[in-house]
Amino acid sequence: MFLRVILTLIFSVLSVGQVFAQDESECIPYLRGKLQEMHSGAEQCGLSAGDMYTFPGSNPDQYECEAGGDVSSQLEAFQQCARVYTCAARFYNCAIENKNSGMDCRSAMNACTADNPVPQ
Repeated sequence: MFLRVILTLIFSVLSVGQVFAQDESECIPYLRGKLQEMHSGAEQCGLSAGDMYTFPGSNPDQYECEAGGDVSSQLEAFQQCARVYTCAARFYNCAIENKNSGMDCRSAMNACTADNPVPQ
């Protein structure tokens, strides 16, 4: 029961890929704010100090963003929690890079969806 509650809470918090309907000048602050939320969430889920130092570039093999999210213990729930936030952070980091390279906000986010999936 605990595992299902924590994962439901995590997934409800994340709104990766939501349509950006604000002024283009607010895109980068919006994306940076979301990236900071993912950083905070990953830290609360127990991401190690070493991984936090390189966040969101934490070990990609450790956090397979394409894989599903079955858990059977409390420890696995926290690991899944960190994985979801790390993968979401990679998405937002990609969108920031795309926006900085000249894309509009919606295109910047859409371009990151395939290469930076977030576990569901």
